[in-house]
Amino acid sequence: MLTESLLPVTDHGLISDGDVITGSSGVTTTTLQALTNVNFASVSGAINGNVLVYDSSASEWKAGVVTTNGGVVNTGVTTFSALADTPANFTGHAGKYVKVNSGANAVEFDELTTDDLIEGTKKFYTDGKFDTRFSAKSTEDLTEGTNLYYTNARADTRIGLQVGANLNLASKNTDQLSEGSTNQYYTTARANSAIDTKFTQKYIYDLKDVDTPSASDDQNVLFYNHSSTSFKWGQLNNSDDLPEGSTNLYYTNARADARIAASSINALSDVSTSGVASGQFLKWNGTAWVPSAVVQENLGDNVISDLGNVHTASPTDGQSLIWDNANSYWKPGTVGGGAGGDITSVTAGTGLTGGGTNGDVTVHIDVGTTANQIMQVTADGKLPGVIATDVHKENNKIPTSGTIILDASSKTHFYINANGNINVRGSNWKPGVRYCIFIENSSGSTISVATQRDNGTLLDSVTLGSGSGLTLYADSFGTSSDAVTYFATTGSLGYWSNSTI
Repeated sequence: MLTESLLPVTDHGLISDGDVITGSSGVTTTTLQALTNVNFASVSGAINGNVLVYDSSASEWKAGVVTTNGGVVNTGVTTFSALADTPANFTGHAGKYVKVNSGANAVEFDELTTDDLIEGTKKFYTDGKFDTRFSAKSTEDLTEGTNLYYTNARADTRIGLQVGANLNLASKNTDQLSEGSTNQYYTTARANSAIDTKFTQKYIYDLKDVDTPSASDDQNVLFYNHSSTSFKWGQLNNSDDLPEGSTNLYYTNARADARIAASSINALSDVSTSGVASGQFLKWNGTAWVPSAVVQENLGDNVISDLGNVHTASPTDGQSLIWDNANSYWKPGTVGGGAGGDITSVTAGTGLTGGGTNGDVTVHIDVGTTANQIMQVTADGKLPGVIATDVHKENNKIPTSGTIILDASSKTHFYINANGNINVRGSNWKPGVRYCIFIENSSGSTISVATQRDNGTLLDSVTLGSGSGLTLYADSFGTSSDAVTYFATTGSLGYWSNSTI
């Protein structure tokens, strides 16, 4: 795209908005995706109803849709890890579960432990629960092993096995027997102490209804198996291994259907149906879904001129859409006889920079104060490095001829680029002011430079050679507008041979 409004191009003249440069060979580009500022992947994946939407961050056109807020580029997100609030990848997270993070604004991977489970009717093991349960037990709750419990019957039987009158204990009791050092009397304190001593040497799997763990049971948990009426070691692999609690129930289709049937859409916390009217749809406003008028996003039954930046003029066969910068819209136009131009490169000539061999190219004027550069007037109207005062470019460096009337009301320095004989006079002279006038001959031949009074009366005339410059001074005095005299510093007209400004 040529951005300069006035650009000299060989054999083509000046180029303006809507003009097309043509040639002998056509442009080979025949598809939209082949354009350099159109995203190939996005446009190739477009679906019915998509339009071109400009993405300023990438400086290119992409497939998208039209909404009430303008064009929206297709996101193309198709994977879980591509979402903004999910983990970036799955590396190192095998076997983990997804849960909402502590900030309640994204999800993260987590290893399931009993700390993540809400206790149901099946209670978790704790030392406190065990101590409470055990303190309510007695020997009546323990199965008798090789160490038999004491009973009167057992004692009588044992005594009855003995012989001799001295051992006839029918009328005796333990009160008549001295306690020995080995077989001591039973007391509650001794029994409790013995039980405490024995039990501290036991493990939970010493209980008869608890399976003994093996090396393969590392990281396993203890759970009750009703079919065997015992506790076993295993993993809670999924929700099937967890008994359903009374609060956090398992999901089922029946439960979901029943919940949906019992509520309307405005029962959802982020949906509002206030002021809804027939034919409206729900639209996200940044915090909630609210009723909104229908926007026709499917352009299948419309035409391209329905777009806001496309002119409604009817096209003819072979025309293309051409951008009209002055009116900021696309309009029908002929491009190189229907096939485009044949420009293969744009070369920056003398005084220009930029150009290129493909795509949109731009050329600029090479401004500066060094050799072969074009001098540019500063923001305050001065020529840098040449004249450190206010210079009035009488004809903006466009060669001119004929009579030039200088307005001296606000300027003291003037520059004239002459391409033919000129007459110089002024108006609105200020008394007591000296004016400087520089004249450059760019006509290619000798010209005549004449000075006149304000009424046109000739004062003086001099010839100026091609490529030469002439400096005139004018002094204004008195109150008459014609009270002006022209002269050079030496009293005669002076020349600057081949001077430039």
